[in-house]
Amino acid sequence: MGAEEQAPQAAAGLPPRQPSRHASRQASRRHGSPLGGASPCPADHADKAAIQKLRSFTLVEPDGSATVVDAKKLGRAQSRALLDAVMPDPDADNVAVLRRIQARLARVGMAPPSIEVRYQDLCVETTAAVGDKQIPTVLRAVKGVLKGLVGASGRRPLRIMDGASGVLRPGRFTLLLAPPGSGKTTLLRALSGRLREQADLSVGGTILYNGHPFSSFVPERSAAYISQVDLHYPELTVREAFEFAAECQSRSYERGVLLQLAAREEALGIVPDPELDAFMKAHAFGGSHSLAVELMLHMLGLQGCADTVVGNEMMRGISGGQKKRVTSGEALVGHAKALYADEISTGLDSNTTHTIAKSLRNICHVMNSTMLVALLQPAPETFDLFDDVMLLASGMVVGALGGGDDGGTVEMHLITQRLPVFWKQREMRFYPGWCFAVPAFVFRLPYALLDATLWSLITYWAVGFDNSWRFLIFWLFLFLTCAWATSLFQAIACVCRTDTVSSAVGSFFLLVFMATGGFIVTKGSIPPWWIAAYWSNPWAYITQALAVNEFTGASWAVPDPSDPDSGLTLGETILVFRGFGTEYYWVWIGLGAVLASIVINVVVFVLAATFMKGPKSKPVISQEAMEELDMNRAREEPHSLPASVVKDIEAGAKRSASHKALSSLASLAHAPLAVVELELAEGGAKLAGGKEMRLTAASPKGSAAVTPVLPGAGSLGPAATVESSVRSKMPFEPLSVSFKDICYDVPRPKSALKEAALDDEVGEGTLRLLRHVDGAFRPGVLSALMGASGAGKSTLLDVLAGRKTGGTISGEVRVNGFPKSQRTFARVAGYVEQEDVHLPQATVGEALAFSATLRLPSTVDKQTREDFIQEILELTELDRLRNAHIGVLGVSGFSAFDELLVLKPGGVCVYFGPLGYESNQLVDYFSSIPGVAPMPPRHNPANWMLEQTSPAFENKLGIDFGEAEMAAIVDAAHEPAPGARDLTVAELNVRGPFFQYARLFQMYNRLPDYQLVRLAVTLLVGVVFGSLAWGTGSDTSSLSGVLNIAGMLFASSLFVGFTNAMTVQSAVEVQRNVYYREHAAGMYGPLPMAIAQGNVEIPYIVGQTAVYSCIVYWMVGFAAEASKFFWFLFIFGITLSMFTAYGMMCINLTPDKGLANLLMSFFFGFWNLLCGFLIPQASIPGYWIWMYWANPLAYTLYGLIVTQLGNLWDTTVEFNGDQIPIPQLLEERFGYKYSMRWPVTMILLAFLVVFRVASILALKLLNFQNR
Repeated sequence: MGAEEQAPQAAAGLPPRQPSRHASRQASRRHGSPLGGASPCPADHADKAAIQKLRSFTLVEPDGSATVVDAKKLGRAQSRALLDAVMPDPDADNVAVLRRIQARLARVGMAPPSIEVRYQDLCVETTAAVGDKQIPTVLRAVKGVLKGLVGASGRRPLRIMDGASGVLRPGRFTLLLAPPGSGKTTLLRALSGRLREQADLSVGGTILYNGHPFSSFVPERSAAYISQVDLHYPELTVREAFEFAAECQSRSYERGVLLQLAAREEALGIVPDPELDAFMKAHAFGGSHSLAVELMLHMLGLQGCADTVVGNEMMRGISGGQKKRVTSGEALVGHAKALYADEISTGLDSNTTHTIAKSLRNICHVMNSTMLVALLQPAPETFDLFDDVMLLASGMVVGALGGGDDGGTVEMHLITQRLPVFWKQREMRFYPGWCFAVPAFVFRLPYALLDATLWSLITYWAVGFDNSWRFLIFWLFLFLTCAWATSLFQAIACVCRTDTVSSAVGSFFLLVFMATGGFIVTKGSIPPWWIAAYWSNPWAYITQALAVNEFTGASWAVPDPSDPDSGLTLGETILVFRGFGTEYYWVWIGLGAVLASIVINVVVFVLAATFMKGPKSKPVISQEAMEELDMNRAREEPHSLPASVVKDIEAGAKRSASHKALSSLASLAHAPLAVVELELAEGGAKLAGGKEMRLTAASPKGSAAVTPVLPGAGSLGPAATVESSVRSKMPFEPLSVSFKDICYDVPRPKSALKEAALDDEVGEGTLRLLRHVDGAFRPGVLSALMGASGAGKSTLLDVLAGRKTGGTISGEVRVNGFPKSQRTFARVAGYVEQEDVHLPQATVGEALAFSATLRLPSTVDKQTREDFIQEILELTELDRLRNAHIGVLGVSGFSAFDELLVLKPGGVCVYFGPLGYESNQLVDYFSSIPGVAPMPPRHNPANWMLEQTSPAFENKLGIDFGEAEMAAIVDAAHEPAPGARDLTVAELNVRGPFFQYARLFQMYNRLPDYQLVRLAVTLLVGVVFGSLAWGTGSDTSSLSGVLNIAGMLFASSLFVGFTNAMTVQSAVEVQRNVYYREHAAGMYGPLPMAIAQGNVEIPYIVGQTAVYSCIVYWMVGFAAEASKFFWFLFIFGITLSMFTAYGMMCINLTPDKGLANLLMSFFFGFWNLLCGFLIPQASIPGYWIWMYWANPLAYTLYGLIVTQLGNLWDTTVEFNGDQIPIPQLLEERFGYKYSMRWPVTMILLAFLVVFRVASILALKLLNFQNR
């Protein structure tokens, strides 16, 4: 062991590691850390009395009294009081308290444990499809499967990381700089140990933590990884999310340090600072309301939203920037000594990013932690915080710089919805898989008990079952059935991992269990090749146990009236007819079978949660990107550059020339007439020859002075005119938007009512998010909206764009001086929302083309529209991503704006006005306020401005920046200009909205998972039914044969329709979320959306109907008559369409898929029970007969049975001791008449229309976005 590795141990005041590798490895595995024998003995292994003594400390209450408290039982208010005592300045950073901790440790010769990370020749490989034609479609998915079977997948190896080597030292705050797509996420995940579970990646090279490889310890316990993807449970509040993370991440190291620290202080006679001692104990031992949570809320500036739910795209919660901070806080609240942060600045303002980075630097320096932070565009003052800089490009480290039920369907949805968050938390080693699976099952048991109790109490006595103790057995089996279904569907969801697949697989298992359960098809009629499924079927044992429990009761112990001499009771006769046993021990066998099945299901759930990984990524890289990657990694100079590189160089040179020209124009604000010409001559690496761009500038002193064409030109100094070569392909009529006295109020969360400060403007139960905001956005003026995270920026934009669905809005918004009409404004305004909601199957180019087609007037010809789309792609630098799936403000960016609107927390405007050249007007304005500190050199003006307007500085200066008056610009834009006119919808000449048909057809073709899974289930169900009822379709000689045929027709329509209704909901839910955004933008209405949703399914339903009918009809052996086959095909197709429309309607009527599943399952239960098969029409009570006539499944069953059997007058069966024709049997038992086949078909079509119309009305009248 080298001196370099022993140094951290000596610094920590700990004995160096023993040379025995075996002992070191055992210690590492025991403690789950590379610190191994170097770390103090974990507190968990110490004497309980010593631990109890260590946890106790004296806390001074606000009233001055002193109380001895247990750190593990510290309350939330006590934690806050302790934090306020240690950090009295609410806006101070954490360095002071950290230095106090460091000084206390140093007094006894100790230092915090540390980790040095070394990596050598790190390589990460995968396989990728190359080319733009790899967009997944149904046909390509089938081809891919076939190619995979023969070993010709067409994918080529892709090396994401290529031989990276380096070292990360404790106490060094390291910045990782890399362009997008260069492999920084892969590097961070590899170093943190997160790639070990990704089977689709091959990792080579060595990674050592203090000399230990990953195989000798659990890296996730020592290293925290902050993902750039925010995954959270939306129902939890910020505080609850932190508390859960803190509970799951052990602080044994801190407790071990405290044990050793207390022992050394006692030996040396040192009395610790009571306040600091209390802080360290509370931080190490804190329970559910730990000090660590309060400290993290303070460090990340989340105190104001601590009791607000995180939320998602459908549930209003915290802002995007606050959500990013919650992601960081979940990792930081733990014990990790190495931290890898991936793009933690996304969605944050520069000031917040700087504050968080400064806090991380303090932890890194004082606590000797190891940190690698990836940022895309750090501001200069943030950049200066780092000690080292790592440069990454093309997967290579190119430089390191020193610096300064049937709720089962609902169960499946709930599990699949929570799996991404579980995978993240499992990856962070919050808890093992069984801690997710077992509570998920156990916590559902009370609901299963409630369901069983309610159902038993209602149905058992109402139906008139045996009035005895057998009710308890009935209730017990219903409870176990609910528990069994819950465990089954939870296990299926965890194994299948996605909503679509789990819904389809769950339906298939339910079908097999019910079809082979001995009821739909009697046990004696099950073919020999399926009898094993009967004996291994838990549903069969449940059905038999319930039947035996009932029919062996006293009320059934009477002779069979149809055969008194048989020696069997009526109950025994029924059991024998259905193929069930007549002995009561079958009840106990059924009990054992269902309990065993529950255990098996839970074990499968636990194993899947423990070992199964998330869905594999399927990387696709364009040919251009692959050529560039190969060029960047080449050791020799390339003979020629790829065309994409040449194009990028040309675009970059053009942007650079434009920027220089505009800067020159701005600097000539008071100079004589000047002309600036910039030419991009031929040269460089084989650029295309001869590009020219000319900008002319005229100063006010020149004789040829020109009046500025655009209002924003004034911020550049002189007027600027640009030649037509750089003008937009699409001329627009300029519009201005002005707003005055905008306020936005929402109900105050109940959790915050007690702590709410008194607000004179609103009531006690109201929270004002925007407070009298004024402003104006004018044509040609690039305005920036800034403010700290949570200040109300997104709220203001939502209000102006008309996207709020709740709360109270007051104030006035005008367009061109006229009151805003939302219908017109939505057509002419573009709103780039913070949440990205798109159809994931669309490419970038297709999304822009669809939007342009529906938003641009129909008078714009196709070529102009395509040119404009290309212009936008180049402007946003998305040209190279045209065929790709849709799947921070710096100094230069800030200076590009003309005007600025700044909000502070509380939704109050603190500045609205021009920026000036290099932000001089903004700086002059705030510098003129007494007490405001001058802006330091090389400082970002945006960051400086946010610092000066923070609540902390306002308190220190004793002023309110929100009281400033800046109304001149607003007043000018708030009145119509001479000759101005208001816009109307008619003059926009909107294109017909039915254009979106083509888009949805295209998107459906790119859903191979949905389409192929549904087709696979259809095939499997068809084969199962066909093989179960092989050749029985012609068995019309007995009552049981006819009932078996009816049962097969009943099950066919039920299960395939149910599968369609379930699987369609995932696709429709995504479409609906996109519709909310596009409808709010005025692109189209609910009618074309709902019609397109239904019609796009038609070709797939036709194919599904044909496949299923051809399999089932001929395998079962129905009559070989063309008319009967086409009747079967026709009615079954209508039924599938009807059930699919019903699934769509349920989604559109409810806020989310969970409730949609509940609504669907509720009605399916009634339809199943009262369709006329389980209970014949004549036996349905009069007060429920209306449900039979309003039941679409009843008409499907009616139509299928009468078209197959309704005209067999020459065939008789025995019924009630008489031989009667089959049509007569159908009429007497089921109430079916052959003459009703056409009216029944029309009724089915009417149900289809009703469901489709209900979807349209739901989309039109309901909006479940909570904004």
